[in-house]
Amino acid sequence: EKKFKEIAYSFQSVLGVSSGSSLLELNDGETPIVESSDSDAADPDNMDAVKLEMYNSVLEFIEQNNLETTVEVKEDDRGVIIQLKDNILFESGKSDLITSSMEVLGKISSLIATFPNKIIIEGHTDNVPMKSALFDSNWELSTSRAVRVVRYFVENTGLDPKRFSAAGYGEFMPISDNITAEGRSRNRRVNILIVA
Repeated sequence: EKKFKEIAYSFQSVLGVSSGSSLLELNDGETPIVESSDSDAADPDNMDAVKLEMYNSVLEFIEQNNLETTVEVKEDDRGVIIQLKDNILFESGKSDLITSSMEVLGKISSLIATFPNKIIIEGHTDNVPMKSALFDSNWELSTSRAVRVVRYFVENTGLDPKRFSAAGYGEFMPISDNITAEGRSRNRRVNILIVA
């Protein structure tokens, strides 16, 4: 017991724990010896509740604004995703936003404005090789599309640019097969991730 206390105090001094607080305690063996005293640590149950509330708010907004046929709402371990098919935003092989996409993005920007969270715009393509004067590969195309959506939110709707980042994944994160036209169509998408 004496040796164990000496080791515990050695750990405390190395880790910078003050002598008044206890990092390691001897006890009856039923409770954990090492305990975290960090009261600010994230509570996973609370995080799930927060994410669920955000997910329900997004779903309700999508229904109220008749966007069910345009976007799909998903949830993953990072947060809530608003997924848009590429054909409502861009012409094939291009990254300029089409005029009809402005209404959809305008509505989504008003939703994003209600959350203080960080936003990641993610571009995805199918696996059809891309080579044009503007884009050497699907990496460039997917990244350019993500950046265009970010710029729309920042420049056209006045959202804070510090909240946004853009990522291009090319064809490397498919959600469907690339064998059928339908599968390739599902893979061509832009995700708006509201980070939980």
